[in-house]
Amino acid sequence: MLHPVYYIIMLILTIGSYKEFTTGVRLKQFFVAMCVVMVIIAGIRVGQGADYWPYFDLFIGSNEFVPWNRVFESSMGIEPTYVIISKLCGGLGLPFTVFLLVWAGISIFLKGKTFLDYSPLPVFSLLYFFMPGFFAGDMGHIRQGMATALCIFSFRYIADRKLYKFLICLYFAYLTHKTAMVFVPAYWIANMKISTTKAFLIVLLGFILWP
Repeated sequence: MLHPVYYIIMLILTIGSYKEFTTGVRLKQFFVAMCVVMVIIAGIRVGQGADYWPYFDLFIGSNEFVPWNRVFESSMGIEPTYVIISKLCGGLGLPFTVFLLVWAGISIFLKGKTFLDYSPLPVFSLLYFFMPGFFAGDMGHIRQGMATALCIFSFRYIADRKLYKFLICLYFAYLTHKTAMVFVPAYWIANMKISTTKAFLIVLLGFILWP
């Protein structure tokens, strides 16, 4: 069972979403405040969330055993973005908690910025992300969470038809988690006229290819 604080946040976001929908007013300050709360929760947790201790071990290992000139070597077994931010925090003598705050801050900023810029109901979008995306990503598998944030942020380059900037954004997502490469076709798919039947077949194909 989740800690009551998560249910409280979900209730507050639900109330905010209802007000946003019924009044048509964009609650920007409320939205930003809730993002800050989510960053703090993702940062100060200790031992909570999937892979917390493996990520802690990777943080220690990145600082003790990975020299800067080997950060981009595939033999290290971990994507470069995680190692770089780990070493930057570790080099300043900062604890793992600060690393989590920095990581969650970047990830949630990228998602939140996109929701504010492109969603007609940003608070509702944040609520939709909070359960379960926040727990699966920013509270759990944080590399996937950051890669997803970069993919979401790249939507602005799809909308503006800026291919090179889109690919650069996806390259950074790839350096965070290799699975981000599955998002590359989104640049072309987003502007295709796809019927309901074709959309269903594409989703079905995705499930077949997923393993």
